[in-house]
Amino acid sequence: MNNEIRILIEKYLEFILASKNLSENTCKSYENDLLEYVKFFKNKNILDLHKNRIELYLKYLSENFSVRTHCRKISSVKNFYKFLCEKKFLKLNIFSNIDFPRTTKSIPKVLTKGEILELIKISYEDKTFKGLRLSLMIELLYATGIRVSEMVSLKISDITQGCSEIIITSKGNKERVLPLLSHVQKSLV
Repeated sequence: MNNEIRILIEKYLEFILASKNLSENTCKSYENDLLEYVKFFKNKNILDLHKNRIELYLKYLSENFSVRTHCRKISSVKNFYKFLCEKKFLKLNIFSNIDFPRTTKSIPKVLTKGEILELIKISYEDKTFKGLRLSLMIELLYATGIRVSEMVSLKISDITQGCSEIIITSKGNKERVLPLLSHVQKSLV
């Protein structure tokens, strides 16, 4: 790979890590997408590509990846070119008019209220520490609607004094405070 391109990719990754508050995994995915993009064009200078070459790449994506992956890869490259134009490394963003493929949204499968209550009831049958912990986690998920990833990253310090509220840190390090129902408060104590 051309050393100039490698340096530009590194600058872009530093920029998004610092300014977009993205996770390390997201940045790694962007890096992999960009390296794959560069590799696709072999020894061609990606700063000097024409629309017909881009169409070959888009065709490759549509034939080899799911729509969601295809969209992420386009997003990675599109944002990279946007960065290059903003920082004056390029005059024209050849990806500015590229559209994303249509995605279909699937409705998530959810448990009924009865199934959840049965799950909670069964979880309380296990009186060990792990069983009680599982019961509390199920109660927290059901009572607050938090994501599993948010729940497993909770710390004791995220529970307010008196166990009346929890502080949830969401994607992008955004915090929100959620009240806890009395039966969840009792489970915490």
